[in-house]
Amino acid sequence: PAPPASLCDDIAPTAAAVDVTVVNGDWNGDGALDSAVTWGEPTSGGVDWFVRMQLNGAGNSSVFLGDLGPGYARATGRVDVDYSLGAPAGSNEDELVAVVGSSAAGFNLGVFGLDQWGCLFQFDNGGGHVFIIPVYNSMLNMSGMTCDGGMGSRFAVRLEATSADGTNWITSDIRVQRDDDNSLSEAPAIVGALTSASPALTAYGTAECDGTSLMP
Repeated sequence: PAPPASLCDDIAPTAAAVDVTVVNGDWNGDGALDSAVTWGEPTSGGVDWFVRMQLNGAGNSSVFLGDLGPGYARATGRVDVDYSLGAPAGSNEDELVAVVGSSAAGFNLGVFGLDQWGCLFQFDNGGGHVFIIPVYNSMLNMSGMTCDGGMGSRFAVRLEATSADGTNWITSDIRVQRDDDNSLSEAPAIVGALTSASPALTAYGTAECDGTSLMP
């Protein structure tokens, strides 16, 4: 049996909260629409950032991200990192994508889900660090993400593109795969080539899923 919901860490935005952002998704796979919220709480030295999932009739839980320095946290949308047609009921839940830091080059996306107890967590990379998808677009380097699938599956794809001259680009499409309950990793890259004249190149410096932008 699941433990009491009180075992999940949970904190709600205060009246002083800043940059409160809400997105919707079916986080526990029960067919009901849930919500997720990100926000910051000003401190004497900066801002502490939080992510919270709010389940329809099933409790809430949160993750404390801490002070992200010049960066910020902001929920941007939902994906499914391991959708499989015919999976047992409740298995195909949505995962939350949120900005978990930024810099002059762009920003970083993190992926969040619910564990077996219904408590929110941030996916790690299987090596002791959180799993990050960088998104940026510079003169000779791009990084982004999209969603793809086939044969009844659905998953996230990390994108990279590099160029030596700004005209000819080498692209990499890298499937994000779920290794266990809490970890994501990257499959071997599928390498291609595009020129700057190709409309397809734009996708490599942005983030979207099935036509829905995941940009903040």
